[in-house]
Amino acid sequence: MAKPKKKKKSGGLNVRFLLLAAVLLIVLLALAGVCAFIFLSGGDDGGDATPVESQPAPQETPSEELEPTAIPTETPTPEPTQTPTQTPTPTSVLPTRDAGPTETPTATATQVVPPTPGG
Repeated sequence: MAKPKKKKKSGGLNVRFLLLAAVLLIVLLALAGVCAFIFLSGGDDGGDATPVESQPAPQETPSEELEPTAIPTETPTPEPTQTPTQTPTPTSVLPTRDAGPTETPTATATQVVPPTPGG
């Protein structure tokens, strides 16, 4: 007797569709990663890179040595600040009577006693 053929289920998972979806997902994730890397690393800044052919040829340097020149750099200057200063207070000067010339002391002779020996 011949066996009856089994009918295929029409609602099953298609293996080819799953593989295709997985490959497509991996490609999209890789593309998103490249875009994120370019965005986060600064990206292309407008094509500043010049092709090698269009760069000017380097000029020959003279045989004498050139001295390096100093490049001035701007250094910040501190703002001037006010420092408190003491102002002299006015004092009243009272007039005094002139006592006349004062006598300066004169030197007087004093006797110097040498130290005694054995003492």
